[in-house]
Amino acid sequence: MRVVGNPVEPPAGPVSGNAFRERYGLTAAPMIAYLGRITPRKEVHTLLAAFASLPDVRARLALAGDDVAASLPEIGSRVLRLPALRDAERFELLAAADVVAYPGRDEVFGLVAFEALLCGTPVVVAGDSGCGELVGELGGGLSVAPGDAAQLSAALARVLSSAEEFRQKALDAGARVRSRFSPDAVSALTRPQSPDRGGVELDGLGILRNGFENFVRQHPHVRQIFAAARLAKLRHAREDAPPASQHDPDPCSRALHEGAVGENRNIRHRLRSEDAHPRVGGQTGLDE
Repeated sequence: MRVVGNPVEPPAGPVSGNAFRERYGLTAAPMIAYLGRITPRKEVHTLLAAFASLPDVRARLALAGDDVAASLPEIGSRVLRLPALRDAERFELLAAADVVAYPGRDEVFGLVAFEALLCGTPVVVAGDSGCGELVGELGGGLSVAPGDAAQLSAALARVLSSAEEFRQKALDAGARVRSRFSPDAVSALTRPQSPDRGGVELDGLGILRNGFENFVRQHPHVRQIFAAARLAKLRHAREDAPPASQHDPDPCSRALHEGAVGENRNIRHRLRSEDAHPRVGGQTGLDE
C-alpha cells in the first residue's frame, strides 16, 4: 500500500505579486496572507489574535475567503478583507505575501500551503496533522500548535524578521513540491505495479480530465467496490427499495447505479439467504 498525496497544480506561468500589492496599496508593508474558508476549524480568529500581537506595526494581513465580511469582527484598517480568489489572482496573492499563514486544525494535506511554496513564499501551518508533517519534510516554513495565538505570532515574526532566509527555503521547498506533487507525478504513483494481476490501473489525471462517471463505467473492479459499500447500507436498511442513486440527479450517482445494479440484486439475494442460513459470527460474503 502506498500513500499518495493530492496533486498540486502549479501556476500557468511565472507569478509576480507586485501587481497585487500595487492594486491594494501594500507596496512597502510586510504582508501576511490567509487564503481559505472562514470556519472555526480554520482558526482564523487565532490568526487575528496572533497578528494583533506582532511587534511590527507596519505589517498587513490579507484575508481571502468565503464570507469574510460576514464572519469576522471589525479588526482595524491593517487587515485587508477579500472574497475567495480563483486562478491567477489566487497565485498573485500568495506570491505577494512575505509569509502565508495556514493555521487550521486537522489539515490532512493543506493545498494552499503547497501552492504558496510553489510561489516561493514561506508558510506557517498547524503541526497537528498531515500539512505540518509535510512542511516539516519539504521545508519552507514553520509549524505551530493549533489554536495557540502566541506561538503563531512568534512564528510569523520569525519569518518576517528573516525574510530572505525563509524566501530561499521556500523556493527550495517549492521545487520539491513540484517534483513530488505535480499532477503528472501523482498520476504516475496511482498506477499499480502489477495491473496484470487483477488490479485496476488508475490514471488519476485521466480521471480528472475524462470524468469520474466514465471511469466507473469502464472498470468492473471499481463497480464491485461500490457495490460492496452498498451491501453495508442494505444490511442496515433491510428493504427492497430501489438504490438511492436512482433518485440522485448527480452523474456520479447515476454511473454508480448503472454499474452496480446487477451486483445489488445479487447482494439482496445474499442477504435473504444469510437471514435464512446465518454465518458463524454474523459474517457476510464481504469477508470472502
